[in-house]
Amino acid sequence: MFLLTSPSPIRVNPSEPCGGICMPPHATGTREEYWQLYDHAPRALKSIDGQLHVGGPATAQAAWIPEFLEHCRQTQTPAAFVTMHSYPQDEFALYPKGESPSTKGDFLKDVFQRAWETVEALAPGMEIHWTEWNPLSMGPGGKVDWVHNPAVDSAYGGAFVARHCVEADDLCESMAYWTASDIFEELGMPHAPFTGTYGLLTIHGIPKATFHAMALVKRMEGERLKIELPQLLPPGCGVVATRTHESIRVLLWNSPRPSDPQTSAWKCSLSLPNPFGRAILVSTRLGDGSGSADETWTAMGRPHNLSPIEEKLLQTHAQPAMGFQMIEDSAAAVEIPIELGVNEVLSVEILAAGAQGPKKGAKLADIAIWDAGMGEAAKP
Repeated sequence: MFLLTSPSPIRVNPSEPCGGICMPPHATGTREEYWQLYDHAPRALKSIDGQLHVGGPATAQAAWIPEFLEHCRQTQTPAAFVTMHSYPQDEFALYPKGESPSTKGDFLKDVFQRAWETVEALAPGMEIHWTEWNPLSMGPGGKVDWVHNPAVDSAYGGAFVARHCVEADDLCESMAYWTASDIFEELGMPHAPFTGTYGLLTIHGIPKATFHAMALVKRMEGERLKIELPQLLPPGCGVVATRTHESIRVLLWNSPRPSDPQTSAWKCSLSLPNPFGRAILVSTRLGDGSGSADETWTAMGRPHNLSPIEEKLLQTHAQPAMGFQMIEDSAAAVEIPIELGVNEVLSVEILAAGAQGPKKGAKLADIAIWDAGMGEAAKP
């Protein structure tokens, strides 16, 4: 319905009492009734604390945005930012006959772009916050499923998250993934390890590929680097690179859209500059059985109640595959062969190698006392 924020980190108070207000079953009122509610909300809240930032409308399918901004302008109702929700399978709910204006698989990216253009045209510079989104995608045969959707559990979701977080980087201030955990009561609590529920973590606390993808995207801090591409990237594949004073990071993904012919591994060579001298290169890979345990659980026969060893197996397969390579002082650049399977994500990071660990810091006087006490046989 609306979201509150405060400029003080101690007083931040986010709240979204009712999301998706324009769509049953979340609400049955009219848009005009929502205007009445919103007209009172920011004024009431600011009467308590004038520093609170209030925005809306937090609508499903990114609806009502131009109408909301125009209403606030005409009534002089405070609106510090715009919030909205969208999911990729909204495309098939909105366009069941296939008349979508987007290329299949690009719908969510296009929604982000159109929303940014709308806000920039009507309220330039206003913040945009996507307070619900995730990889919920159409199933086989065009099936729209909001309850048991495998896209949020599998490796597909991880590659989808990496791609869309990067694509939306310049189009909004924040993207709040829906939801943090499968321990989530809407439409009934899940009871099996993987149920197509929205969380980044399962009911057992097992991280999904979406969890790790979000963490890898978060690490892409610093200055964004220009990337030289010798040829066009395969459909659905992408790369982004950043640099800080202590590291260079590259994130690659292979996230083909339903309309893409690309169904094989992406092979390329990555050339990274090495400004650090002696350095270490660390790689983190997400894929089936390494950062995504849903595929392992399916191969195990989808057991309902996990034994301790089965849960440990899934926890192990839920961790990304990691590797490293030491880089010598003389290497001005590092060449890395890349092979990235469908729905895989790869993070490569090069950073200065730390100083070698010191030997045990025993004092010579202490060693002499030890030798004297232990006798001649103890001396080297």
